[in-house]
Amino acid sequence: VVDINNDRGIIGDPTPKCTGGFSQQFTFKGWDMSMFLNYSIGNDVYNANNIEMTNGYSINSNMLAIMKDRYKVVTPTGATALWLNGTTVLGISPDQLSAMNANAKIWQPLKSAGAFYPHSWAIEDGSFVRLNNMTIGYTFPMKKALGVKMSKLRVYLTGNNIATITKYSGYDPEVSVRSNPLTPGLDYSAYPKSRTFIFGLNATF
Repeated sequence: VVDINNDRGIIGDPTPKCTGGFSQQFTFKGWDMSMFLNYSIGNDVYNANNIEMTNGYSINSNMLAIMKDRYKVVTPTGATALWLNGTTVLGISPDQLSAMNANAKIWQPLKSAGAFYPHSWAIEDGSFVRLNNMTIGYTFPMKKALGVKMSKLRVYLTGNNIATITKYSGYDPEVSVRSNPLTPGLDYSAYPKSRTFIFGLNATF
């Protein structure tokens, strides 16, 4: 019998070592562009989605693709690995189990009815750099706008949440689903930020 309490420790740190942002504006003739980037360095995220989606807590539960090659304790015909003192009691023996999992690439997380045990495997680096906002615009010369009695006409395209550079495997490293200072950096079924694009006109008559 393994006592999981003997293998517990405090790991990870959801507090970034450094956060910040960078904004810049450019103009060239009739063109203008503005952009804003923000970043976070040195924080950890607890990806609880990975714990649930690798658990297989029911026969109908969805699982991540990486679990296709998981360590198995049940054969395709339904035999279960269960033995006592090296003697097979039910299903398959230790030798059969070893052969069945010769090419296994990932273990099967610890589970019990109604519980998902925390695991260090779900702690991930949450550092990121995000292109949060970018706007590109063009202001037409006066002579091209005079035909409709305009003194100025500008068209622009704005993108929000355009791109994120991160090693985090979830949808968004900038996440804390509990909105609680006691559980920062927790990702559990968080809805990802949307990417939006806006086209607009600025007209001066």
